[in-house]
Amino acid sequence: MTQRIEQLISDIHSKVEHLHQSLVQERTKSLTFSEELEALRKENTQLQTALHASKESVEGLKGELEKIKENVVSTPVRGRNDQEIDELVKEIEYCISQLKK
Repeated sequence: MTQRIEQLISDIHSKVEHLHQSLVQERTKSLTFSEELEALRKENTQLQTALHASKESVEGLKGELEKIKENVVSTPVRGRNDQEIDELVKEIEYCISQLKK
């Protein structure tokens, strides 16, 4: 019976050792995952900051584009001055009067 008890104690001791080793391995994995998680959080923060800066840049560029569009639309293209236009109108009126005759 003593041999049986010693065998049971030995088995229990082996199981406890195995469980202890498993626990140490899992703690190591957990620590590794925690470190990776922290690194990913830092990277995420950096990427969010870069994204925010990019969005601000895009908004600024959109504003500049709108200003350029307004300038292009509001700036009249003047190839001829008022005097030339008056002369063309008189010439057209003269041509019309000649056609009516």
